[in-house]
Amino acid sequence: MVELRLTKGRTLRFGSDIEVISLTQLIRCVEAA
Repeated sequence: MVELRLTKGRTLRFGSDIEVISLTQLIRCVEAA
């Protein structure tokens, strides 16, 4: 289980089967938003 704590109290949770590459791409998208 992977949990990301975002700004404004938002949280994203993923199963342990998510790919690290997809996760880093998602983080970049969130930071760019």
